[in-house]
Amino acid sequence: MKKIPSILILALLFVQLSCAYKSPVLLLPSPSTHQAIEDSYVLLILMDGGRPQEIERLIQEGRLPTMKELFFEQGARYRHSITVMPSVSMPSHQAMISGVFPGHQGMPNLDWFSRPLAYHFNYLSAEGLLDTSRMLFNFKQVQQDKITSDQPQLIYHDLKGYPSMAIFQTIHHGATTIVPSKIPLWTAYYGKLGESYEQIDFKTAHYALSRFRLLPFEDLPRFTYMVFCGMDLTSHFNRSDSERVADLYSYYDKFLDELRTTLKKRGIWEKTTLVLVSDHGQHHLTKMTDQLAMFRRLGLHYDTNLNQSEVTWGDHGTALSNLNFKMGKDWKQRPTFADLQNYTMQSGKKINLIEAFAQEPDISLVVVPEGPWKTHLYFRDRHAVILKRFVQGKTLYAYRSVTAQDPLDYFENPELRRWIEAGEFHDAEEWLAKTYDLERPDAVVLLSQLFNDYRLGDMMLFTVKESHFKEDRPSSHGSMFAEDMNTIMMLHGPRIKPGIYPYMRTVDLYPALLHLFGLKTSQPIDGVLRKELFLDSPSPTLVDSSDYRSFSGKSEDKIYNTETFQYFLEEKIADKNSSEEKRKKAMQILDTVKTYRESLQRYPMPYEQVLR
Repeated sequence: MKKIPSILILALLFVQLSCAYKSPVLLLPSPSTHQAIEDSYVLLILMDGGRPQEIERLIQEGRLPTMKELFFEQGARYRHSITVMPSVSMPSHQAMISGVFPGHQGMPNLDWFSRPLAYHFNYLSAEGLLDTSRMLFNFKQVQQDKITSDQPQLIYHDLKGYPSMAIFQTIHHGATTIVPSKIPLWTAYYGKLGESYEQIDFKTAHYALSRFRLLPFEDLPRFTYMVFCGMDLTSHFNRSDSERVADLYSYYDKFLDELRTTLKKRGIWEKTTLVLVSDHGQHHLTKMTDQLAMFRRLGLHYDTNLNQSEVTWGDHGTALSNLNFKMGKDWKQRPTFADLQNYTMQSGKKINLIEAFAQEPDISLVVVPEGPWKTHLYFRDRHAVILKRFVQGKTLYAYRSVTAQDPLDYFENPELRRWIEAGEFHDAEEWLAKTYDLERPDAVVLLSQLFNDYRLGDMMLFTVKESHFKEDRPSSHGSMFAEDMNTIMMLHGPRIKPGIYPYMRTVDLYPALLHLFGLKTSQPIDGVLRKELFLDSPSPTLVDSSDYRSFSGKSEDKIYNTETFQYFLEEKIADKNSSEEKRKKAMQILDTVKTYRESLQRYPMPYEQVLR
């Protein structure tokens, strides 16, 4: 039996999901009653690591008859559904039901280092699974200088007063039912000892079918979010195009047929929308990159004891890693862009860390922020910057190459080359429309949000396509490459307009879910409602982005600006009656707010003419 690393399945052992940390709420929600919703049911079914090209292939081979009928013949699907960055599970899972990018929601990666708490959050550890909702906070409120809530923004809260269910989904804050309430012992057996990852999905399907068969009618969940995590694990260790993975797709197809029969018997099929998605793709590997060996070559000292180490990093098997560097004797001070260019190591030696990592043979991209308006990209001797501006309520982006060739290879596209050479600013939808089918889709928008709430760290590294960090595996993900970024997005339901649509972002799913229930968000989001998808839409165009990317809060909400919110957080930290969890959350959010305000003073937004 091959050795399996300590990954998600080990962490699941003995974790009691129903007893997971409740995100401590600092700002009490308004006492308003729940909103009335449309008479609808929605099932969001996520195949972790599923690849759209495998669905296409297996349908052509006649192995997925139910998916072909529901989604290819009667439903809607997107050719290019672009996931978030980083292209890993939990940040993507939350984005689909929050409409917020990872860098705006406090879940920047599978792990992150909190400087104010001197604590490393690792969502693949047993304790980390309990942390998934604990520190979520919609940072876009801070950017808009209107803070009404520190509660995790997830669709379960929008559906307050109605039953909802999360099945094998750790992003479940606000769900009325969490299934299973504890992860059973067999999970560890099948995942770690037996290597039978498929068995986990068989149990997941059993949980879903049994609940929909046995629950009293009034308790049937209006919204269900279920995850088949066995797909990702099976793909990691058996290649994502293996016959073993193909058999899992066939199993999901049979499950959908049985689910349809069950919902018809309960009398809700005609009111149900099925959404079949994946969170990221996978790409094939031929080698592994040893990050610790890289640190040693550069002279950086890493130690599991944070007091002794001068670098922390994302210790998980994906194609990206987020790094934090120590300045002085502790971790409180963040290095600036200039500090990283002239970093003093514990040995006393000076080094340009950015240039050193960019020259590493296994690194395809180095991403480093310089204030809130500029993000630097490096690959070997190539250098480009992403610029960001807020103009009349919209965020605009420009991509400018400092060297003759750009790190993303966008110069190879004639229209993009014209944008780059002219220094033009364009909004997020324009960048998506121009790049969704490229080798690095939507990179300008997605890379620019990584560091926004100051949790990701100081630098992000991406491996070359044939490699990833940590363990030897045949398949992985986490990169900016299209194989990882393109996901499955298929819908079937009474209000869904059948057809094949060109592109969307996975954060656009959240406003679509709200639309199915007749709701709108009360907080700012990154996603937009794609009206083309709905039979009841008066036009095929996008909703005005201002409807979703700005907000005024509910009339009964108390609205703080960043200055008064900072005072509020400081009072919570000083309050001896506050719980330890509330104080920790307040400390983390306070660090974000203070750093952002200080950054705006140090790097005010340039007011040069914005070319479009």
